[in-house]
Amino acid sequence: MQSTGPHPSARAKGGPAVLGQMTDETVLGVLFDHGPSSRAAIAKRTGFSRPTMSESAQRLLAAGQIVEVGQAAGARGRSAVLYNLNPDHGQTLAMSIEHARVLATVRDYRGKLLWDRSVRVASGDLADYLTAGRALVDEVRRAPSPLLAAAISVAAPVNPVDRGARSLPGAPISGDAEDLAGALGLVDVPVEVDNDVNWAAIAEHRRGSMRDIEDFLFVHLGAGVGAGLFLSGKLHRGAHGTAGEIAFLHMPDGETLMVRLGTSDIGAVTCHSARLLHLSVCPDILGSLRIERMPPCRWSTFT
Repeated sequence: MQSTGPHPSARAKGGPAVLGQMTDETVLGVLFDHGPSSRAAIAKRTGFSRPTMSESAQRLLAAGQIVEVGQAAGARGRSAVLYNLNPDHGQTLAMSIEHARVLATVRDYRGKLLWDRSVRVASGDLADYLTAGRALVDEVRRAPSPLLAAAISVAAPVNPVDRGARSLPGAPISGDAEDLAGALGLVDVPVEVDNDVNWAAIAEHRRGSMRDIEDFLFVHLGAGVGAGLFLSGKLHRGAHGTAGEIAFLHMPDGETLMVRLGTSDIGAVTCHSARLLHLSVCPDILGSLRIERMPPCRWSTFT
């Protein structure tokens, strides 16, 4: 999809500094998606004027975010300088706190995977997961390239206001953390924290089978069951971050959905097999939500 520059309405919402930042972010996005590019090529993709493109390139070069990586011979005239993201500018961390383990991946500024780790956690106490996660963060900090940002996924409800995590009765991970990012030592970089199923629903909407759907329910079957609800193209978290916690809804006989699944065939198979072989339980899940009319379902499987 062609990248475009800042919307004209942005000019009314900020001064030159804001517009410059938006321009730079657009240029970085083009380089991330398309790799080495000349100023002319970026201007063509974004609609920027040559002076605007030149100013942005100078700012990004001075900040160390982009570097010159060669030249491309033009049809006529002198060769054009090619720019690309500077892989040494910094690194990003993605961490997943899930049942029985903590996963972490680190990528450089171009998105290249630098390393990944998986740490087993024997207990179900969130504090033990955070201890393991903090050790992984410390390992990232020892790298010569600075940490620029982090994204945290946790198998627990996340308050959309303070981004704290809290447990629900019978959940695989127990315990609360009012400041999840602080507990992991991530106090000096931008951090995004959300529930694991919310992240999965966002991924489906941006890159998966729901890219053209504004309203949908994403149901995840794993160590537990959860959902991500999109309404009018936006993720609906609820006032306390529990909008997708369908495992704790009560069935007509008084049982919660988690208890019902735990005593059914799906509770006797592995999570991987459940995703592939036991999708027939989903009508029961949707029935518990009193959803009577739905468009055709689209299935995605994960390994």
